[in-house]
Amino acid sequence: MRLPWSRPPLPDDVKTVVQLQRGEVVRAAVEVQDGGYAVATDQALHLLLPQEDEQLRDHRIRWDLIDNVNWSPPALALDMRRDTESVAETIVLELDHRSDLPAVVRNRVTDSIVVNNQIDVGRSWVRVVARRIFETGDMDWRVVPGPGVDPQKPEVAAAIETALRDARSQWQM
Repeated sequence: MRLPWSRPPLPDDVKTVVQLQRGEVVRAAVEVQDGGYAVATDQALHLLLPQEDEQLRDHRIRWDLIDNVNWSPPALALDMRRDTESVAETIVLELDHRSDLPAVVRNRVTDSIVVNNQIDVGRSWVRVVARRIFETGDMDWRVVPGPGVDPQKPEVAAAIETALRDARSQWQM
């Protein structure tokens, strides 16, 4: 008998496709549109999406690569990157509104943000962000320029360097 607050088990076809790393723990899972599946773990979001041959393929996205989450039932919109250097792209998953996956995703993304400092640069700003990579414990440092900011300008580059140095000195592990 399954307790009412427990998570239903993953279907067998999903278990065989999802590529969990050693020690990775499933926190939530739900079927998405087109026969796919979304599995949130403590380390990453696994999107099991059907390919042209209709077989599911696991796309693993670390939490630090998801920049923004927007839940407007039944759509969960994710702004995510393929790697730390790429530009964010938005994907939208349609899922059951009773799922706890949106809350788990938002919590894991938020928990990955360690530093989020904004510094004023003229009439705009630059944001210094550090995101924790859960599987390694490392931090990924990013600089996000505001509108109209040229990070190559000497005074802006100096302000960024100072902000990065100050933030890193506070968070060295």
